[in-house]
Amino acid sequence: MRGNLAAAGRGVHSYQAIARLKPGVALQQAQSEMDAIASRLEEECPGTNKDVGIRLVSLQKELVEDEQPRLLLLFGSN
Repeated sequence: MRGNLAAAGRGVHSYQAIARLKPGVALQQAQSEMDAIASRLEEECPGTNKDVGIRLVSLQKELVEDEQPRLLLLFGSN
């Protein structure tokens, strides 16, 4: 039974995580490493991981991107 639950969960690909990069590691370097992991997962389980990737973004960009024009307008109005 436990194996069936794990197999059913492989089709779910909507996860979010927050992590800190090691000092000196660029976002592009971390993205390359995550791309390699995604590629290995696709090789191991092609039925559930075909064309599934991992996207890294900076937390600041994720939180501010949609609001940036408003924030710039607000800061510029002072």
